[in-house]
Amino acid sequence: MKAHLSARPSKEHWSVWTDWYESVARGGPAFGLPAAIAADLEKRIALGDGRDDFWDRPPAAINAEIAGWVAAARQTVSEGLEQQIDEQALRAKPASIETAIEDGVIDLSPAIPTATLDKNSLRAAARDMANELGQLADLAKAKNADQRHVGLLTEAAEKVRTAPDNSVNLFASGRLHEALTTLSTQVNDEWDAPSAARYHSALLQFDRTLKKFPEWRKFLEQPNLPTSAPDRARLIAAARDFIGSLEDIPSVVANRVHDAAKDLLDEQNALSALDDLYLADLAESCLNILRSAAQGFLAIYGNGFVQQFTARWPEVPKAHAGTLITILKGPSAKVLAGLIGTWWAGSTGWLSAIWDFIAKLAPR
Repeated sequence: MKAHLSARPSKEHWSVWTDWYESVARGGPAFGLPAAIAADLEKRIALGDGRDDFWDRPPAAINAEIAGWVAAARQTVSEGLEQQIDEQALRAKPASIETAIEDGVIDLSPAIPTATLDKNSLRAAARDMANELGQLADLAKAKNADQRHVGLLTEAAEKVRTAPDNSVNLFASGRLHEALTTLSTQVNDEWDAPSAARYHSALLQFDRTLKKFPEWRKFLEQPNLPTSAPDRARLIAAARDFIGSLEDIPSVVANRVHDAAKDLLDEQNALSALDDLYLADLAESCLNILRSAAQGFLAIYGNGFVQQFTARWPEVPKAHAGTLITILKGPSAKVLAGLIGTWWAGSTGWLSAIWDFIAKLAPR
């Protein structure tokens, strides 16, 4: 059908309907717009702009007018970007090594000082997160999923939306994130792969969003890291092995990530290995690399994300996911995650859930 419509003259504007169909088929809002704007636009289309003669015209005229509405809505979104949190800022959190995955490669993300995120930016991040959680709750309800998923996702959407102005709801959001992470294995068992991928991706974004709040970061500042020198040495050794293993896959991990990681390890000589802040920084930096690998993997294998992946990184083959799996499930990664999880409860639950997801979707 798309090929047939694409063959029609461009002045007939049939692309407006294929754009609508593809966005809805992926489980997202119409035309890839924010949910509230998409809902208003769909209502306007359904009502024919409130005009009795709207549909009594040639298709080209109708399509052209609707295409104009879509273009105007996208322009409104573009002009409002200053009120939304920057994607890189949303992914970043306090650690020496901040990473993002671009063109299929894990690279250092631009340094964005946390202090630049004012209340308006935090509110925008919270609204975006609440909308995604709310859509997941609707998806779970439509699938007749376990009511715990529906209830927790709905409650999390409500709490995180007001978290910037309500400390109680901020901490409630943190507890709900942990509860949703605990249920991830059930999602792997009962949901289809595209929906499960979207669920895991949302939890990673939820984690990043929470950690943009100064109050939440302060709460996490002193994790229950090992106290004995031998245990701390084991954690540093595991981080060193994990960072060393990245050198074997230069096609996926940028050289400057290796360099930054080595610099951080070298700081052990200048900073006390008994310093909790150093150990937390080292652990969090390694986890950032794993999170970026997880984002890339989910982008490839989640059906709802495949088209986005192809559009953004057209030269990266789907087999590229195999290398990301190597990072996520490699022996050094498992040892590191196991040690971090022993002392820093909750920090690697999302990773265990994604390992489980990989085992079911792409066993290796």
